[in-house]
Amino acid sequence: MPLDQALSTGPRRPSPLELPEQKPESLGLTYGPEMLPNTGFEPGAGPWKMVGQPVSKGGLDQTVVRGGKSSFRLENAQDATGMDVVVCVWGWGGPGPDMSLSAGKTYEFSGFIKAGSAKPQIRLALPDGSLVRENEGEDPAEPSGWRRLWRRVTVSKEVKPSYLAIWLQGPGRIWADDLSLRELILPPFVLEAEQTLIDGSDKNLSVRIKQFGSAEINVKVQFPGVNRALIVTVPPQGEALVDFDPTALPVGSHELKAELVKPAGAPYSMTVEFARVIGPFDK
Repeated sequence: MPLDQALSTGPRRPSPLELPEQKPESLGLTYGPEMLPNTGFEPGAGPWKMVGQPVSKGGLDQTVVRGGKSSFRLENAQDATGMDVVVCVWGWGGPGPDMSLSAGKTYEFSGFIKAGSAKPQIRLALPDGSLVRENEGEDPAEPSGWRRLWRRVTVSKEVKPSYLAIWLQGPGRIWADDLSLRELILPPFVLEAEQTLIDGSDKNLSVRIKQFGSAEINVKVQFPGVNRALIVTVPPQGEALVDFDPTALPVGSHELKAELVKPAGAPYSMTVEFARVIGPFDK
């Protein structure tokens, strides 16, 4: 439903299926330079090699590629069990990755995988005691069937990865191409609002402030519709919750703005937009 219809003051209230779908905040990701010496297997496998079980095979492949002339294929036979693992790995049985990851920073290891029904993983292993935070995910598949998988880690001290790997466990066949390891330059904080469409039944709204750095930050929050600001302290690698009452907001669009206090670099701010509509509880 168009926003102007949702904001209508007429008697008809939009149904839940007609309301705008709530979407998570985009991080607006920024990356540092590429850290891998060989990302697309064009000059050969380089430091990458296949390690697996008797039911496994793999290596460079020129028949299924995302770009260029080569990819890296991994395969476990159809009678393989869940204990059978085959990997494309840098750091097993030979020199490990030689790049250094800096303390307090976040890095993303990613690769494009064509997998069919197989369920591969992407792994970035670190020495014990050096991991602060880790998560993994995947992007939507391209029309060609390739899908980007990624793993992100934040490190507590300067370290070198123990190994980097594309991992296939159990039966199946996959191809890997266009691997990448880069610093993920995160914003000072992000805002998350579970609800942005409001009516007279909403008496309290919450906005979450998340930050990813290694030191606490202060954020100035300007609430919509009132001349009121609040300084919020967000702990390292943590979050803070702010609440406000939207009942006095008139029908229309409104904005909550958050601004970093005393930034070390360029000024930084972020906003969340709210739409106030007429609902069944409005007079």
